[in-house]
Amino acid sequence: MHKIDAPHATTANEFTDGNPSTGIEATELISKWFNTVQRELIAVLTAASIIPNDTNDSQVIQAIQTLLTNKASDITSAYQSAVLAHNNDSAAHSATATASSDTVVKRNPAGSTNFTEGYAGTGNPAVMTQFDFHWHDPGYAILPLGFCVQWGSCEGSEDAWGYRSYPLAFVEALGIVGTGSAGTFGTDVDVQVDLATNTQYKVVNNAYNSGSIRWIAVGRV
Repeated sequence: MHKIDAPHATTANEFTDGNPSTGIEATELISKWFNTVQRELIAVLTAASIIPNDTNDSQVIQAIQTLLTNKASDITSAYQSAVLAHNNDSAAHSATATASSDTVVKRNPAGSTNFTEGYAGTGNPAVMTQFDFHWHDPGYAILPLGFCVQWGSCEGSEDAWGYRSYPLAFVEALGIVGTGSAGTFGTDVDVQVDLATNTQYKVVNNAYNSGSIRWIAVGRV
């Protein structure tokens, strides 16, 4: 853009009407400035592929609206391209997962047929009801990536301990916690539920009475 620099322009390169009483002359209107303004406006129309029309005084705003719409479309296209690239990367990762036999999901066989058991990037979107889930005592839930939560209860006699089996064997047991309920003599059972192996857990009752023990364990199956 070009600011007016014609004779009698202000020191800030702006127009003045002048003031005859003080000897200030009006700024001269030169073609250079008018041509600059005209070229700037025509450039906006050209960018929007609009042909100048001397009977239409709203072409500049139309051009701006068109350019904004085009820019929004470009942003959307760029986003879609990024998503596609991400999906392609996921597909490549899927091939690696398949080759290494790293099962990503385990699905309840009775689940929706719209979900395909497989590896990352394959099948249709899954919902929780499609994963193996048994709400029993003892019970378990298998989540994506083979993450598994198991739970249950058992009886512990006084000052006794013993090993008990999980409903499902873990590939890797991460941890287990438990608590005791009021026992025969009305006091809480001091219970320790210790991580033993990937197939069993150990129950320790240090109280001098028996009672119920509830536990929950997490790991990978």
